[in-house]
Order: sequence, then C-alpha cells, then structure tokens
Amino acid sequence: MKKLIVHRNIALLATISMVVLSLFMLNMARADSWSWTTGIPTTVYSDEVSPNDDWNNMCASKFQSIRDQRKIEGVEDQSRQYNTECLIGSGDNYQLFGGDDGKLAVSFGGESNAHVINSGATCFYGCVYMPSRDYLISIQSPGTYGDGKVFMFKDFVKRLHMQRITLPNLRVETYFTGEQSPDEILTDRFTTDDFRSTTKYLQRSQNDKWLVFELVGRGMYRMDMDTGQTVKFLYLKTNYSAPGSAPDMEIDVSNDGRNVAIFGRNTSNAIFELTPDCGYTVPSDPAQLNTLERQGQLTTECPALFLAAPMNDPANNTYMPNMTAAYQPRFNDDGGEISFYASNSTDPIHHISLRAANYTAPETLDYLALGDSYSSGEGDIENRENGTSYYLPGTDYFGGCHISERSYPFLIKNHYHFSSPKMKSIACSGAVTLDIGGSEKYLGQGGRLSKYSAEERITKQTIAKDAFIPGYASQLEFIIKYKPASITMTIGGNDVKFGPILDECAHSFFTCSYADSNQLRGLLGQTIKQSYGQLLSLIELIHLHSPSTKIYYLGYPQFISDGTAYCGANAGLIDSNERHMIAEGVTYMNKVIRSVAEKTGVVYIDLEDSLDGGKLCESKGYVTGTSDIGFKTELFSSTFHPNAQGHQKIAQTLIKQLASVSPVDYPYSQTREVGTNEPQPTEYFTNSMLGYNKLVRAKKLISEPIIKRSNSTIVASQYELRPGSVANIKLYSDPIDLGTLSVDNDGGFTKDIVIPEIVPAGIHTLVVSGESYSGKPIDLYQIIEVRGTNPSDHDEDGISDATDPCAYITPPNSGIAFSAVEDICGPKIEVNSTSRQNVATVNKLSDSRDKGERNILLNSNSLVILLVPAITIIMFVLYIIKRELYK
Repeated sequence: MKKLIVHRNIALLATISMVVLSLFMLNMARADSWSWTTGIPTTVYSDEVSPNDDWNNMCASKFQSIRDQRKIEGVEDQSRQYNTECLIGSGDNYQLFGGDDGKLAVSFGGESNAHVINSGATCFYGCVYMPSRDYLISIQSPGTYGDGKVFMFKDFVKRLHMQRITLPNLRVETYFTGEQSPDEILTDRFTTDDFRSTTKYLQRSQNDKWLVFELVGRGMYRMDMDTGQTVKFLYLKTNYSAPGSAPDMEIDVSNDGRNVAIFGRNTSNAIFELTPDCGYTVPSDPAQLNTLERQGQLTTECPALFLAAPMNDPANNTYMPNMTAAYQPRFNDDGGEISFYASNSTDPIHHISLRAANYTAPETLDYLALGDSYSSGEGDIENRENGTSYYLPGTDYFGGCHISERSYPFLIKNHYHFSSPKMKSIACSGAVTLDIGGSEKYLGQGGRLSKYSAEERITKQTIAKDAFIPGYASQLEFIIKYKPASITMTIGGNDVKFGPILDECAHSFFTCSYADSNQLRGLLGQTIKQSYGQLLSLIELIHLHSPSTKIYYLGYPQFISDGTAYCGANAGLIDSNERHMIAEGVTYMNKVIRSVAEKTGVVYIDLEDSLDGGKLCESKGYVTGTSDIGFKTELFSSTFHPNAQGHQKIAQTLIKQLASVSPVDYPYSQTREVGTNEPQPTEYFTNSMLGYNKLVRAKKLISEPIIKRSNSTIVASQYELRPGSVANIKLYSDPIDLGTLSVDNDGGFTKDIVIPEIVPAGIHTLVVSGESYSGKPIDLYQIIEVRGTNPSDHDEDGISDATDPCAYITPPNSGIAFSAVEDICGPKIEVNSTSRQNVATVNKLSDSRDKGERNILLNSNSLVILLVPAITIIMFVLYIIKRELYK
C-alpha cells in the first residue's frame, strides 16, 4: 500500500520487447491460420450454471455492461425513486448509465448518485456508447416492427450542460441537457428511393472500431467507425410481426472485425466469418445500392458456423441437444474463442466456451493473483545467500511491481500443487482500482506508457500480457486473456492513500494530522466510505468478463499494534494515537471490502488478525519496519508490509478459511446478499464525519516535492469541478489559506500557488474545496511534501542533506544534530534521473541483478557505520519524548 515513485523505464520495455518479440510475432502470424467455419471447434469448458449466475442479466445481454444501481436526480416525477440500471460506458472522470426504461444518466467524479439526461437520445430501444470516441449511437422509436432510425451523437458527454430543478418539496436537484439533434442519422446512408432503412439491434466491438447492426428486411451490416465503410455480410428477411417468432438478437463483433456472433432467441445462433470475398461493400451511390438490394440474396454469402451442429453432436462435450437459444456472446481479444450461455427446454443453463479450429490460445490458469503490494510481497526485502532478491525477474527495479516468490500467492500455489504454467501473479505495488479495471485508454500503472502513441502502447501491452509482466496492461486484461479458474486480490488501500498517511505519521515528531485533526480524520473516513461504489463496480466488471472465475477478495491485516506497546525505532516515530488511527482505518476499510464481497457474491477472506503476535511493536517479526531496511534507501516503500513470515501467516489464514479446499474446488455459490449497502463508519470516524457532508477525492493535483516561496502549479483535468465556479485552496493540518482558483469551462483548472515561509518543511495535505461538476460540495486532496528553500537542506534543520538523510525529525529545542539513515527516520529522497536510468538498464529479466540497485548506501564511510548504535539510541529517545508528550 506504500506510495511508489513511478518510473517510466524505456530500457526495460526495450529489453522485454526483444525477449518476447518472437512470441508476439507468432501471435500475429497465427491470426490467419484458424477459422470458425472450417474444422470443428473445441470446447474450453462447459459449466452448469446455478440459478444465482448472471445468464439472464439484462445489462450484460443488451449493453455488454455491468449492473450499477444509483439514485437518479433531476426527475420531476417524485412518485417513485428512479435508479440507474446499467453502466454502459465510462471515460475520464465520468460514468454513463442506461437501461430498459430508456433514461440516460451520468455521474462525475466520485459521486454516488447519478443525474438524469434530457436529450434527443434514449436507450429505450437500444443504444451503444463508445467511450474512446464519446459517441452515443441510439435507436429511435422502432415500434413493434423494428422501424427505428439510428442517431449518432458525437462528443455526447462533453456537450452536456448542467441544469437545476426545484421540486415541490423545495429540494433542488441536478440534471443535464444534451443536443436534441443528432450529428448524423446513420440509417439515412442506406435509405433509397424505394426503401426506408430502419433497425432494431446493434452492437459495438470492445475497441470501438466496429459497429454491427441490422437493417430490417435487408440483413446485417458491419461499419468501420474510422472510415465509415460498411459491408453487408448477411441477407436476413426478419419478420417482426409474427407472434412468438420475432427475433431477440444478442450480437458481438471481434476487435479485428473479422468475426460476428448473432445469438439469441429465434435467430441464427451462428458465428459469421467476414472474408474479403464475401458479402459486398455498400456503395455511396443510392442508385447502385438500389440495384444491389433488389437482387435479394447475396451473391457470395459469408461463411458461418451454426451452433446447432456442435451442440447436437454427442461426441462433443458441449452436447446440448435441441438447443433453443444462446445468450451473451463474448469473443476474446483476437476472436479465436467465444463464451456464451446456452439453453434448451430440459437441461440446466450452461456457460460454454468454444475455441475455433486450429486456434492456439493461451492456456487457461488455475489461479491468478492480482492486486496491490499486500499481494505482490513488497515487504520481502531479504536476499538469498548469493545476494539476489526474492522479487521475480522483471519486477525488481526502482519503481517495479516487486512480486516476491515468497508472497502468499506462491505459498498457496505450493500448498495446492498448482503447476507453474497454471499459476501466475500480476499483483503490483502501488496498484489502485483503475490498475485492475483499466479503461479503453489505460496508460499503464502510474502512467508509465503515457509518452507512447496508441499503437505503441497496444504493442507493449500485448507483449506484457504474453509474458506476464505486470504494470503495463490492466490486471483485468490478464483475466480476460487467461480466464483463470480462481483469483485472489487485495485492493482499495492505495485508493484511500494509506501509504502517504503512514509516511506522514512515521516522519512526524508531533502526532500526525490524520490522527490529530478532526477535519482530516473526517476526510479519511469519507474517502473510505466512498470507495464502496468503486470497489463494487470493479467486482461486477470481473464477473462480466469472466463469469466462471471464482473471486476471493482479501481484507487487509492489522500490521501495527494498537495500544501502549513499545515500538522502538522499527515504527519510525509513530505514537499510540497514530497507531490507533491506523488500526481504525484498516478496520473500516475491511468493513467496506466485506460488504462489497457480500453484495457481489464473492468470497471474503478475513485477514485482520492474521499477523497477531508479529505486528510492528509486538515480539515476533511478521512485518518489515523502518529499522529493518538498514541503509537501503530505495527500500522505504517496503516498510509497513508483511515480510516472508507475515506472508506465511496470511497464507495459513486463507487456507484455514477455505477449510483446506483448493480455491479452484471451493464450493462457490456466488449468492448475493440482497440489500447489502456500504457499511456505517466505525465509532472512531463517526463524529468526524457527521458534519462532513461532502464528496472527497484523492487526486494528484501537483508535482512533488514543493519548494517554499517558489511557484508550483495545481492542475486538474476535465469534469472535476463546476465550470465557471471558484474553489478555495488550503494546506493542512493547521489550515493555511493559499487563495482561490477559477474553474475552466470543461471543469478543469490550472493555478499557480506559493507555499509561504511560515509553513514548516515536511508532509502536509493540500485541499481544494469547491463544487463538483454537478454542483455538490467536494474536496479534492493530495498529501504532499514541502521542502525548504535551501537546496542543500530541504528539511530546514540546519544540517546539510549530504550528511543528514534523517529528514524532518530533529526535535524542537533539543540541540541534537545527527546524521542517520533516511529510511529509518525520514521521508523518501528522490533518486536523480541519471541514477534511475543507470539502475533501469541492468539485468531486468535475469535471475541475477545489480546488488547496487538495492544496496545503495547514503553514506558508505566507516564513520556512518560506527554511528548506527548511536542512531538507534537517539531514535529511542525521540520515541520516548513523543510518547510522553502525547499520552
């Protein structure tokens, strides 16, 4: 959970590219060697579905999306409460919702509610949203016989305008208005003198490259969204007027546009292969189109695989005689596999995955570990006898994911005898929910791919997925690609900024602000509370893309004793008040995680007491502390994490809670707890949160570190705050007013600030208070480091940084001047860019590594070595002074 200094490593990526280039080229070469329509498909799995599974989930069927129910504001009809149904798309700082009732709604930032959209677009008759383009494509008024036009609204969310409505009870709510006229009516392209084009069904590819739709009475078409070129690939004379025989289509199209699945009731239930010589390209001249359409059947029909054949073949283990319908078709990345639900009149619903003939797919996994540093093994800092690290090759570098082969996932692997090819870990230190769920424009963890073009980014992410290199592609992409039978994960701690808060407490001579300030305690409590919805959506997203995967969501262990225990130097300068705040924060976070697990039907693993007896300030050492890391400045992020013994305790707890049953075989019912909502805060946070009725969002607002009396720029992207509004800027814990800022028309802002001289050097919290994009009170905040003006003495203690790596903790009026190891008693000091680049180029993919990468001494002369006992004594004295002051 510690905050990592993320480093874009071009040299590492180049090395990775060379190592796995042949594998990547093999994948590219095989694209044309397999086919759905020649040969017999093979079965990956065919699982009987329990009544609790999502085979009849409308959101997945109609929108290929997750369910997400939120109260909708801005509805004049107050006779009942309106809620969202499906999250149909999300982009940078917003989410768009739709459902069967036709209402579109939007939420911005961290809002728990959504706001109705009044516009010319609805989703009542069907729509798709393309997040990477911000296009909404909506069917308008198809009626009983499918006589609807297709409207396309470009920059749909960007052009929404906020409005306010006063309801009869004088409550004011927000809604949004959009463009009433579409930018284009797509069906007009195909309307001729004797035919009015209408449609009833349409769907997009996951990469927003392709749109597939039906023209009623004519057939099925595929449109290239980049060029507008449209191909008719199937003649289909749909009869919507015949009772009981009207089709109910569910469509998917592969990301390369080559394959289209048309499933559902009263449909073909077939996979079509769009070869260059089948169908025809729709001409732009209506007269030519008229001629072609009057011919009726296509001259060359596109080949197809009809599911009835493999389903009715007793020799195939997908045997389901007299199959009546298939639902929710989902192609994998390159279209060589498809999963779906199948039914007939007698047998249970089955979730099935088929593989095209001659398609060589990635092997599925038995177990995949994902999440943050508590799953990666960040705290395992020991070396082998030969001096090498236990971190896996390719993860052991400055800013790397630090996956230890002694972390709990590998202990689970050994206990249940998973083979190495069937178990992988792609957990990464510093990961937040976005790093698991990703987005269409995911730029790697910490934005490490932000300087690359879209094509280069996709190539590097493909290589990373092939070679199981974490931190470049979202962790969800590995789930989609390898369809693991089971996953474990820890996630959520970095979203609420536990790491930076621990930094402040460990380095502060006085009680740190989050334990001492009611305002900041309330801010932390609100952040934990509001993480519920984000974590809920993440689990639903995993369910959507891999319904058969069993999910085990691990809570966080308590890692430091809550009480009057003696901590010495191994917990920095954390006092009893701070320990209590940390313990309460972990408990509240775990309450939220447990509620998310119960709501989504996944298995919650309670680790809260798993490190008892070996937490920091206790007798046994299950957690890496500040004095454990010695002189190794680059290891500070490993503190407050379980070490190898701690991971043994976590693995033992997990095994015990699963009653020693393998996570693959554990009876996993996926029963959802109806009515489970976000839990109430613990008593510790309750009073602080009573008057804190605001949205809160932890954001990166400013580059660190900040030098006093120098200009620093606060920046936020679109949709953060209400356009045209004014926000206040303050620095905590003792509030210092830093002025105001004006919000741009897109909801973003840029503002230069100056930290005044009176602010002490150290760790502080920067808060921007204003109105959210939809007009609600909100605090945006970032925990920052403020440095003094003397470049040789950034902590302002009168001791040169060259001989004083122990930053920020010289006690007031003590007269003590000493040189110590930064990692024992001070915040991280940035390694300069040259040093980083040198470290980055050394043996990233080999078992051996540059010992200097993890054994940098701040002061390597014998004098510093002789000072170690004195440093320990000084730390003990400082701890006792702080404890006595804050009893």
